[in-house]
Amino acid sequence: MARPRQADRGVNTAALQADAVQRRPGISTQRGKRAYRTFPTARHISHSHDSHRLVCFLKRSYIDFSIGAWKLSQLTCSFQVIDPHKGYTMKAPAFVLLSLMIASLAGNAGAQALEISGGTTPQKDVLEPRAAEILKATGVEIKVNGVGTGNGMVALVEGKVSVAAVGDTLADSIEAGKKAAKAANKDIKVPDNLVFTQIGKDELVVIVHKSNGVSALTKAQLKDMATGKITNWKEVGGADLPVKVVVTKAGMIPSLVFQKTIMDGAEYIKGTLEAQSPREVITWVSRTPGGFGPAADVHVKAGAGDSKTIDAPAMSRPLGLVTIGAPTGAAKKLADYLKVK
Repeated sequence: MARPRQADRGVNTAALQADAVQRRPGISTQRGKRAYRTFPTARHISHSHDSHRLVCFLKRSYIDFSIGAWKLSQLTCSFQVIDPHKGYTMKAPAFVLLSLMIASLAGNAGAQALEISGGTTPQKDVLEPRAAEILKATGVEIKVNGVGTGNGMVALVEGKVSVAAVGDTLADSIEAGKKAAKAANKDIKVPDNLVFTQIGKDELVVIVHKSNGVSALTKAQLKDMATGKITNWKEVGGADLPVKVVVTKAGMIPSLVFQKTIMDGAEYIKGTLEAQSPREVITWVSRTPGGFGPAADVHVKAGAGDSKTIDAPAMSRPLGLVTIGAPTGAAKKLADYLKVK
């Protein structure tokens, strides 16, 4: 009769697993990678991939069993339920074993995994908030790398992902990709058969530090501030404070949209602070009393920090998915499901 090594407070999982292995010397724990999963009725479930051994810790007892064959037609198994407080071993019904095995190993086994790289705005505004819904409706489990539209396009062209999430039109997303590649000293050739599927829309807003007394700026004022013609807030009705322009780095859409929509393609003033992400624009403006810049509305709503939104000309942009050629497989399921009707 096997006795667990800890009888009073909880279960020493490492000791119990080691004890279980000693009772079953034929079970290998060296080969294969051990993974851990959790489901509502259990604390931990671990299984060795090659031996299909499962140890399930249930509150103050655990079930240890081994499976002699993987195919259900050849399934043979034995298991024990051990109560660490009463200190004895007893038999348990076979259906318990099968239920636990299915709960542990099934998970999202039938789901198609799809890795996406691209902008943080489509990531935070559409893809991640709807991930569970997407999985349920399409069977596609998405993983999104929020690296910016430009870097997402580079990853797509380089074949690292089959889908890029972008925060602007196809033409501007391609331009963002070229700038991101140049910044990384890469030379990419953009395919001529890229396909864009719109999945949403986002507004860009202009933010300033919350202490700034200015509540509205015109397109002309914003352009002159961003290009360096206006260098002090007192020139637009504010305090005597130097203007500091804050935008996203090369290859990220917010700075490109602002440059195209507000600045008519003119260059930013030398010394412009380049944030590493759209979210970081909010961080830097919050730290800089004279700062201002374009920010994604979704990020501002998630947390404005010490910044505030002011009245400014509207800046909207489409959010989309880009593939090389028409999307297929999991990418097609995702695009068809999210496509703006």
